[in-house]
Amino acid sequence: MKITKNDLIQFLTWTRNGISFCSCWFLILWLIFNYSFGIKNIATDNLIRMMFFIIGGVLIFSSVFTRLFFKKLLFITRLTIFMITFCVYECAVFYASGFFQGSGSPALWLFFFGSILVSYFICITIYHFYSNKKGELYTQALQSYQLKRREVNG
Repeated sequence: MKITKNDLIQFLTWTRNGISFCSCWFLILWLIFNYSFGIKNIATDNLIRMMFFIIGGVLIFSSVFTRLFFKKLLFITRLTIFMITFCVYECAVFYASGFFQGSGSPALWLFFFGSILVSYFICITIYHFYSNKKGELYTQALQSYQLKRREVNG
């Protein structure tokens, strides 16, 4: 496996941007939550845990979706690998942070995995419509090019 400079730069850029974006949004959500419930402080330990959770999730995302480690995977395959890996990671983090306690009820696990599956199928649907639209544009451009070449070559 040969790592190219462009793949490494894209990986590092996505990692930097992802950590920045997620940190900002998680902090905003946390501030809204604390303000809503009258909580005055955010513990440093909790912020550190949040940052490690974000860094791990972003590294999973960047590793799967850039071409640094997986050169020739299709989007659907990348999405599937990401969803499975991130789901396991998310469960581990939720247990470690105390958000999940015990074995949970079947209803809670159904809700958890149901929300993940709904997100997965929404992504696949969006990709399907996007790729169909891009396919039509590519076909039109190809036909236009072929028509021009026929006119030039007689």
